[in-house]
Amino acid sequence: MKKIVVLILLLGVSNILMAFSDYDARNIVEKFYNSVKIIAKGNYPEGQQTEDFIIARNTALGLCYSSRINLPNEFTEFDFETNDPFLEASAYIKRLFDFTVQKNPTIEAKIIKTQALEEIKSSKKEDSKNFYEVHVQKTITVGYTTKKYIDIVRIIAENGKITEIANKSGGGTGESIISLRGKAAELFANKKYDEAFDIYLKIIKKDSSQGDAYYRLGLMAYHKLGCKYRYSSGKERRQAAYNFIKKAANYGDYRIKEYARHALYYMTNGQV
Repeated sequence: MKKIVVLILLLGVSNILMAFSDYDARNIVEKFYNSVKIIAKGNYPEGQQTEDFIIARNTALGLCYSSRINLPNEFTEFDFETNDPFLEASAYIKRLFDFTVQKNPTIEAKIIKTQALEEIKSSKKEDSKNFYEVHVQKTITVGYTTKKYIDIVRIIAENGKITEIANKSGGGTGESIISLRGKAAELFANKKYDEAFDIYLKIIKKDSSQGDAYYRLGLMAYHKLGCKYRYSSGKERRQAAYNFIKKAANYGDYRIKEYARHALYYMTNGQV
């Protein structure tokens, strides 16, 4: 009996330790920008990559959801190469290296805001903080020219990875499932329900096995959020909500499946 109690306590502690927080989001972003600053400060004789660069590059890319997420292309504002509004992460790091060799920039970055993007949920026990947004004040100086930006960095809590970065120069326009999920979470958190509903619909159109999107759609439809003119009657809307949640119970990960099964039970009993 004592062993069972100890195991339960350890599992409880483990879950607490694994919970993602504002602190974790800030820490990830700080590591990313520290790597960017290390690259920008590098001394690269004859344009050769150094060990410090390789370590910083690998650290920065390792913090990204993938090497293909979108980052803003500020380099164009310093008359440097292409005019694309964004670069994939791996291309951004390579461009930063070339930019440093040719322009010798100074880059500073400071976190000014961190917020969880709260998504819709069916009970208070659910952890609906699946995405975090960190705002970073970034300054790039080349010679006598200084440009200031507010980078918006989005992080997914389930694995603590950066999914995209955007500022006035571009970025953040990804059409991947993970980028769309983050955008929908941001829209919902800012009470732009119609737009959030549209993004979730776009997700399941791109990939019909996205249980998380079905779950959010079901709860939004049930609570009349973002779907005011989509259904001809309350009965049709409630049926759509039920169908969305049922698909979430079939396609979601273990967490979403559990949430969806509970939601289906309470929907049937009118308690959601």
